[in-house]
Amino acid sequence: PGCGGATGGMAKRVFVTSTKHNGAFGGLAGADAECQSRADAVSLCGTWLAWLADGVDTPATRFTQPNEPYSLIGGGTIAQDYLDLTDGSIDVPINRDESGAELPATDDMIVWTALGPDGATTPGPSCLGWTDASDDLVPTGRADSTGSGWTLNGPSQCSLMHRLYCFEQ
Repeated sequence: PGCGGATGGMAKRVFVTSTKHNGAFGGLAGADAECQSRADAVSLCGTWLAWLADGVDTPATRFTQPNEPYSLIGGGTIAQDYLDLTDGSIDVPINRDESGAELPATDDMIVWTALGPDGATTPGPSCLGWTDASDDLVPTGRADSTGSGWTLNGPSQCSLMHRLYCFEQ
């Protein structure tokens, strides 16, 4: 069937997962695998990584940091490039899942991040490196925000179920 939503290298695609998980999803590798699985399920192709920090690695150390725009699956430009993505705000909220469907208004919009808007700062714990759902409060973002709250909004318990942001590399 080919790669749905392929952009031919013109832009990097972004979505928020349709699925929710507690904070024990197997570290960054587990989160990346979930992003890849969600992308593969709708034939997005490419390599996908989670916008997430674990106290050691962050998108600043893991992402390709392209000069191309980041585009939301389903429409809209998030940022003009990696520098724009990490300048404290984004242009449109990351509120569409891997199939391009907008999150329902009834959703809590909370996304696991443990990450500041610069893509490098880890402002708090990360559910013991995303391996323990009993660890306490962790910084999260909101899928309906375009200010710094998109990635750093408020804390949540590791035992609760939230979404992941997924970025094409």
